Amino acid sequence: MGPHWAEKKKMQTLSTVMGPLMLKEHSACLKMSKTPSQWSNYVRGASGLFAQHISRAPCVTVLTRPPQTLNPLGASTYQQIEEPLLKGSYGGFHVLRIDMVHPTVIGAENFRYQVWPVDETEKWIAVFGYSPPLKRRLNDTRVLYLPPSLTHFSASTTEPHHPSCVNGEKKETASNHPKQEMGKQGQKQKEQKPGKKKTKQEKLKQETTKQKTTRQRKTKKDKAKQHKSKTQKAKAKKAK
Repeated sequence: MGPHWAEKKKMQTLSTVMGPLMLKEHSACLKMSKTPSQWSNYVRGASGLFAQHISRAPCVTVLTRPPQTLNPLGASTYQQIEEPLLKGSYGGFHVLRIDMVHPTVIGAENFRYQVWPVDETEKWIAVFGYSPPLKRRLNDTRVLYLPPSLTHFSASTTEPHHPSCVNGEKKETASNHPKQEMGKQGQKQKEQKPGKKKTKQEKLKQETTKQKTTRQRKTKKDKAKQHKSKTQKAKAKKAK
């Protein structure tokens, strides 16, 4: 799904840049001559060089699973190698902005939001929630880069210091209106549920309460079944 999404948007991933070097059936690929551990190190090294190269770009897009399912220990290749290089953690160049897209979530294929330097993850969660329906699993995290010849910029009234990336397509100037930022799906949800926006803690508390209530109901049903079974056995014993 990742390569297909990137190709459709005319963006480059590590796989597209490496070309035949990543295709095991090609003679130029070294995968068959290396152990799994050696191949893993080879790909991680290539990921680092790729991230270092595109750190000169104004914006990169990261395709990954929904935000709350990222590796909590920060042990993925993106978290350990690519992200620090893109942010300039080791010195040198750094991108102006990192965006994320979660194409495996139904309806979220084109919903892009910023995670650095400003974390706007709450905008995505406000639209799709904490447990969105998935099409299928995305096996890994992919960093996408738009070649300079296809890059355009649009002035933003809300983020004047961080120009937004556009996938070689025309894009209207960003607005302060929240409905325009959230998209059509966000507009519907906002119209249906007016009122004060819930905080992250309130949402987590509501989710926890819901799960607790579900467990209590299940426990109650199980006890009722056990009691009914005991009663039936007792009746059968007396009848004998």
